[in-house]
Amino acid sequence: MRRCAALWNCDDASEWTRWEAKYDGVVSRHACAKEARDVAAVIAAARERAKDVDGEHHVSGLHLTSAEIVAFWKLKMAGNAKRPQGGDAMLSRNAKDAARITNAAFQIAAALKDEVWHSLDQLDGLLRAVDALSKGTPPDALFQVGPATASMLLGAFYDYVPFFSDEAAKTVVSPSLKYTRKEYETYFLAMVRRRIELWGSGVDDGALSLVGMERAMWAASYERDA
Repeated sequence: MRRCAALWNCDDASEWTRWEAKYDGVVSRHACAKEARDVAAVIAAARERAKDVDGEHHVSGLHLTSAEIVAFWKLKMAGNAKRPQGGDAMLSRNAKDAARITNAAFQIAAALKDEVWHSLDQLDGLLRAVDALSKGTPPDALFQVGPATASMLLGAFYDYVPFFSDEAAKTVVSPSLKYTRKEYETYFLAMVRRRIELWGSGVDDGALSLVGMERAMWAASYERDA
């Protein structure tokens, strides 16, 4: 975590980029490697389902099944022996509503594309997408999904929705988290402001996305050979 905190306070944008480039390698050596491969397959399958007959992607077809949501949840929990590792209740309780709920959230998030890079005015829209997944229980929202898991699902498809990971959030928000919507709001705003400080307010090919920034912080937390 010390290296993660050091990166958060680093004003050298190239250092952030260097750590993000290490991400895949760090994951491959981490306890979550199998779960990460499973989630990568889920993302590829979801993207394939969302294609039309001409091979174009459409958010109207983008959704996740209950089993696919469990795959994300297992990745989130991998390596954390202090938390329950089951998923049966999540699988069964979300079976009927998962596709509809995730598609609605993805459509909200898709409408924000590019806007969050340079404007904090899109925060309400982002939180609506998080709420669509996590605020309540089926049939209104997903069972056993809070803001952290919701951000993970959204961030898999939209690089302006940073995952509310322990490593990044404990550095940015507080060492003691309750994983609330308010904490995610604080985290998101801090990440946007930090990105603007590092790369400016435009969409720059050389800049990391908010998802990329979180990946860099995660990699810095776990890489042994800095």
